[in-house]
Amino acid sequence: MTISSAFAAFENVRPDSRPSLATCSIDVPGPPDRSFDLFTNHFGLWWPIGRTRRAAERKIVIEPEANGSVYEVCPDGLEHWGKVIAYVPGHTILLDWKLDLQFLPDSSLASDLEIFFAQNRDESAHVTIIHARLEQLCRGSGDVARGLAAQWRTILKAFQSYSRLHCVKSALRAGARRGDRERPAGLY
Repeated sequence: MTISSAFAAFENVRPDSRPSLATCSIDVPGPPDRSFDLFTNHFGLWWPIGRTRRAAERKIVIEPEANGSVYEVCPDGLEHWGKVIAYVPGHTILLDWKLDLQFLPDSSLASDLEIFFAQNRDESAHVTIIHARLEQLCRGSGDVARGLAAQWRTILKAFQSYSRLHCVKSALRAGARRGDRERPAGLY
């Protein structure tokens, strides 16, 4: 599926999806494809604990395909967070989001969460979240949309920290694989 066909499919499902929105973005180390992988496949590792119903023994999953589910696995069962509308690895994920303003599951709600990954000039990734179709959440209040954007900013900062830590760990593993053969003579 191409990016343009994913967007076209999304717009057919949600032709009225942009009347109200909350948006924020952040830069993270590494290229967009790596950042996309960390965001989606490591979701439960970086997602802030205070933004889930269960603080311990949790696993959060984004199924990597259109029509996949987003859910939290808890000791007492599954908490459905939403549905994957479009999944374009390295670029975009579009979700039918079913969490309220406190980030608690509510199947009666429906908003759209769009996450975009773009390349910066310095080889880092620019990650943007657009939370649209907020009418059920905020009843048209711009203040609530601004507050939700601030919450997403906090969540993206958690992702940025996780991404930085992952880069450091990757560099350390690469150094360990090189071993002594690449250390300059006489320095150790």
